Amino acid sequence: MGGSINTLTLSRSVLLLPVVLVVFIGCSRIFPPLGQFYQGEFLGISAYDVKRAQEIRFVQDGSHYALVSTGEKQEFVAFNLVVVNARANSIKLEISKAPIELVGLNQLGTYTQVNPFDVSHKVSPPDYPSRFLYVDHLLWGTFELSKGEELEGWAVFKIPKGILFEEMRWWAGDFVILKK
Repeated sequence: MGGSINTLTLSRSVLLLPVVLVVFIGCSRIFPPLGQFYQGEFLGISAYDVKRAQEIRFVQDGSHYALVSTGEKQEFVAFNLVVVNARANSIKLEISKAPIELVGLNQLGTYTQVNPFDVSHKVSPPDYPSRFLYVDHLLWGTFELSKGEELEGWAVFKIPKGILFEEMRWWAGDFVILKK
């Protein structure tokens, strides 16, 4: 009987090993690694949070706005980015003229940052704001950073639901690639 218990334990371990490996490999593919800075010639950029949702809300000049996905097969993904001017005396970031791009895993598609002001619509303030994903400080428009200054905000993309990414390309004022 002692041999059958060891065989049963060994069988369970062999069955669990592939599951553990899939989870481990899957977790190592998280993009982008949060908190890691990527350096261009002048800018350092890091992602600190990533959110996926069918609807994203924001407040602009006291009014509430919603970005709503139009179909079941699409969603929004928002990245909370920190951009630091590490080397230039002053640098102008025209994000609206050079939007950020996401590249799908295995180069399956490139997705350009959306202009949140063009694709959103005005909504009433909700009775229960915690039911919605709200983002502050949208990264869209023109910003100027002096040396050592940083900018933090959310970049929003409309993507196929569930797609994974392997890199983000920043074009405004510098070229920086964030990779997994």
